[in-house]
Parts: sequence; structure tokens; C-alpha cells
Amino acid sequence: MKKIKQIYYDYYLLFFEIKNFISYVLTLKKEKLTNEFKRLKLRVDYVGRVYTVINLSQDEAKWDEFEKRALILERLRDVNRYLTKLNLHEIITPNIKPVASYELHFEDDASKVYEYSYLITYTFLFDKFNLWFLFKHTILVYALYKIWSVYNTFIIETISSMYGYISELLLK
Repeated sequence: MKKIKQIYYDYYLLFFEIKNFISYVLTLKKEKLTNEFKRLKLRVDYVGRVYTVINLSQDEAKWDEFEKRALILERLRDVNRYLTKLNLHEIITPNIKPVASYELHFEDDASKVYEYSYLITYTFLFDKFNLWFLFKHTILVYALYKIWSVYNTFIIETISSMYGYISELLLK
């Protein structure tokens, strides 16, 4: 019984996750036309991810990774405030990835690579809906369908045989 309650609860959470995703997509669709969205240089791809690019100067690119991350987060402050104002801060997750770099060659043939452009992607956070959930519940639904079809066939055969038996009794 506990397992059945867990399955119902999983579907309950999945329903709200899909509802949140639809709300998220509709909010982005409405907001991507606003001046604030354009001022922050945000873009939306076809999957529904919000992304922007942060460029560092050459001096800033030479900083260590911790300082660069702090600088990127500081530059993203307005974006984060805007997404919080839209109530999207709890259902999206940021991802920071370097996308462009340059290499400096020194006199002793040592070279150092510096990242100066970072792609920041805000992605909807799916908690329940994933491939494993889909696979597991597809098998469950298929098994229930097979059980129902066998049970349904059994009931139909039983009723038809009972109908035949009753009709023979009544006709005699």
C-alpha cells in the first residue's frame, strides 16, 4: 500500500512540475519582448533556456578563477534580481561555462590560457521528470494495460458464456 501511495505522490509532483514548466515558458514568452529583458541582453533558445554572455577584459581574464567567478556573479546581480522579480528563481538553475579563451606565449615557451567570455545559462530545474521516471512509469503503464486487457477479455468471455447459458435455460 505504501508503494502505491508513493506512485500517486510521484504523479502529483510530476503534475506540478509540468504546470511550473508551462508557467515558466509562458512567462518567458511574454517577458522576452520587454525592454528590461533586452537591456539585460538575455536571450531564450528553442528549449526554453535563458542565456547571456559575460565578457571580461584582458586584465580581468588574468585573475584567478575564484575572483573571476565573483566578478561574473556581481555582473549577474541585475539579471538575478530580474528573474527573482518574475518568481523564476526557485525553478531555474544557473550554469556558468567558459566559451572563449586566448593563449599567451612567454619567452621561456610557457604558455597560459585565459578565459575571457562566459556563457551563463539558466535552465528549468526538472526534479521528478527525467528519463528514468519516464522509463519506469512507461513500463508500469504498459504492465497495467496488459493486465487490464487480459482481465477485460476474461470478463467479456465470462459474461458471454453466462449469457449463452442463461439464454439456453430460458429457451428450454
